[in-house]
Amino acid sequence: MHDLKKVIIFHLLKAIIMIECMRKSLKLICVFANLLLLFCCFGSRTFAQSFNYKPVSNAPSFMTSFNEKKGLDNMLRNKKFVNITSYLPKGYDRTGKTDYTDHIQKALYEKKNILMPNFPILVNDKGLDILSNTTLAFQAKSKILLKPSVKTHYDILRIHDENNVKIFSPKIVGDRKQHKGKEGEWGMGISVRSSSNVHIINPQISDCWGDGIYLGQNGQKISRNISITHGLLDNNRRNGISVISVEGLRIENIVIANTNGTNPQAGIDFEPNNNKEQLKDVTVRNIYTFNNKNQGIFYCLNQLNGGAEAVSISLENHLDNYSKNAIAIMNVDNIAKAKNGNIQALQGVLKFKNVEGKNNQVHLLIFDGSNLEGLDVSFDSVNKHNLKTKGSMQGVSLIK
Repeated sequence: MHDLKKVIIFHLLKAIIMIECMRKSLKLICVFANLLLLFCCFGSRTFAQSFNYKPVSNAPSFMTSFNEKKGLDNMLRNKKFVNITSYLPKGYDRTGKTDYTDHIQKALYEKKNILMPNFPILVNDKGLDILSNTTLAFQAKSKILLKPSVKTHYDILRIHDENNVKIFSPKIVGDRKQHKGKEGEWGMGISVRSSSNVHIINPQISDCWGDGIYLGQNGQKISRNISITHGLLDNNRRNGISVISVEGLRIENIVIANTNGTNPQAGIDFEPNNNKEQLKDVTVRNIYTFNNKNQGIFYCLNQLNGGAEAVSISLENHLDNYSKNAIAIMNVDNIAKAKNGNIQALQGVLKFKNVEGKNNQVHLLIFDGSNLEGLDVSFDSVNKHNLKTKGSMQGVSLIK
């Protein structure tokens, strides 16, 4: 799109120069008419992708601070950790320019308590598998850098079909600024699928081709008892966190900012892929979403229609600043079938308490055609007089 913009500008300037030289007003009108046609066909899509990155500021008072040094010191006192430097070759590179994927993976296969080196380290798009009963800790200057990839899919850290995993203060930088391809949206910083008892503490994940963190499932096995606490997810391309399927999730005290690049472009996106997946017992508390391209938090529940399981998500203490929409809800698929009694309409609870938007186009967006009649959707401690809404509020209760 950026190339197209340059082409249009080039031909515009060229036409003006030629016409000025020719001084024939009729040709000037024709040239501008054609350029207007080009803009109508392509320009809106070109300029719709504009995005202004903003450094995070004005975090709300309900966010609690995190002492990384104290947390790491406590872990090191209570467990014996193996520093990955013992697996690196002699004279190892400390600049993050040498690919040590295989060395790190060997350590992760052989040891359970792993301490990342206190300097940046490069991995390739094979990513790293984290096994059950592993604790992986990052130091203050630890950082995983992804080697530029052409792949549409990658997982930098992968927790699939595993149990009892703790990742402390992971600092991960994806390849979106140097990605070699143009396709895809599935490059993840941390991917958790069909796993249980996984705790991600103070993640600092940026520049991923897809999501900062992805929570889903493989086959029929749902992820259970997952927590993501503290940290910053910044400038990821698709979503800060994608929540696809989970039972028992806690997200607390985290900042999700500047998500932009490919839809949905949300801070947190709740979006199951089919009605066999679930969103149950989800608690989101003390969240600051900032300058995300589309939504601060997005509830895209279309695919759950017709499923036997009810959705249950609670959001308490949420401030969005500068995202287009602070909160958006969409539940539009299969509405006609639901009304005709052919399938079961989505049931469950969406609770909101003390949520606020600033510098948004809309605070609460209900997408056209959404059916919320089977859901208990309630907003508590909200000033309804200052609440900018768009879409039908049928089925939504506002409690002061």
